[in-house]
Amino acid sequence: MQNQRDYGRIISLGVLFVAIDSGMAGMIRADGGPKYSMAGLLAGCITNIILDPIFTQAAIVVVMAVTNNILVSYGAKSVYGAEIPLTTIGITMKVNQIISAITIGLATGAKPIFGYNYGSGQKERVKQTYKIVLVSATVVLVLAFFIFQFAPMSIVRLFGAESDLYNEFAVKCFKLFLLACPINGLQMCLHL
Repeated sequence: MQNQRDYGRIISLGVLFVAIDSGMAGMIRADGGPKYSMAGLLAGCITNIILDPIFTQAAIVVVMAVTNNILVSYGAKSVYGAEIPLTTIGITMKVNQIISAITIGLATGAKPIFGYNYGSGQKERVKQTYKIVLVSATVVLVLAFFIFQFAPMSIVRLFGAESDLYNEFAVKCFKLFLLACPINGLQMCLHL
């Protein structure tokens, strides 16, 4: 809910400009200046194309920097030290990315099927494909969830089992960080 409020606040800063654009674009076109209207539209699109990835990447960098600093700071005060939390969160996040990539792959791979069948008016095939993607993603994510919760050492060993403290923290990290992976991945399919 907080994320939605934050997003809403950011979007509300641009509402005035969108309203002006929407109102003025039609008037400019009607006045015989469609090139000016198109130029304004293109300027906004190009700005968005350039700035969106810069800000998306900047946000990820800031989040990772804060997370790493917190892990090092508080980890140093614990029995685990600074290196174990930093290492295990990196492994956990990489495993999460692999699971997310599988789900995104299922969703992305289905898009041409959706488009073709929707365009040809075969809405039942669209629904059937959607169900197949959703069930496939759910099966993958539920299996991953059970591995993360009940056999996390099988994954941790792939990256090297170190000391007992390392293994203990890695298991905790997997169990907590990846607790909601079935729900997290499903949202990738639900926004198709």
